[in-house]
Amino acid sequence: MVFGKFLAGAAYTGLIGGAVLFHQGAVTVNVKEKRDGGHRVFVVAPATLATWGVKFIPDQHFPRLPEEARAALPAATAALEELERLPDFVLVEVEGRHGEQVRIEKVGSKLRIDVDSPREEVRVSAPIRAARATMQELLARNGD
Repeated sequence: MVFGKFLAGAAYTGLIGGAVLFHQGAVTVNVKEKRDGGHRVFVVAPATLATWGVKFIPDQHFPRLPEEARAALPAATAALEELERLPDFVLVEVEGRHGEQVRIEKVGSKLRIDVDSPREEVRVSAPIRAARATMQELLARNGD
């Protein structure tokens, strides 16, 4: 009986913890080499970790952004806020001379980056809301 309550409590804590970690969504990275026996890397991480990472770096270790970057943060934050409101669309599509293709698009509430080259495929997806929250935190930490 006590063990069952312990397990239920542990499961509940795990669910709540997962909900807190993933409340901004997940960043996914999928890299696949295009050769026989090529490596594949697939990572899913809570987007909240980026925001928390910026928040919890001690002041003495926090990097001071260059003036140009600090000046661009408010515009980048505003752009991400507007991007969230727009319907899905392709922001950038580039094809290289050697068969490389890069596509950056807004899909739902995420920014998706796809790179396809003769050597590898790379797929990255990140919630726009989490990117905006991270930018806002960077701005707050680098404010003058």
